[in-house]
Amino acid sequence: MYLYLKRCRNRRRWWIKPINRTRNNLGFFNNQFKEAYETDHEEFFNMTRMTPVQYDHLCHLVKPLPTLHTSVQRDTLRKYFMTNTGAVDWQFDCALKGYNINIPL
Repeated sequence: MYLYLKRCRNRRRWWIKPINRTRNNLGFFNNQFKEAYETDHEEFFNMTRMTPVQYDHLCHLVKPLPTLHTSVQRDTLRKYFMTNTGAVDWQFDCALKGYNINIPL
């Protein structure tokens, strides 16, 4: 009985699926998602629970929505947190550009 069940058990098609072989090197979205979208529609359906046609339709519906843009304030804050010298250079640089800076004490 054991030998019969062992023989009837499904065999693996792959040890690692071909689409998963480059996951560690190239990342999930940059490689796997696009490859599944273009070639392996069954795997794409397993990832997203929708067909590529349905995915395109959903993207078409969402595309007109506004996207986020960085503002001048966000750029200066990013510059402040990325500098090694501290707040003095950042304050001086912003004062030269004409920004009004109120730093809490």
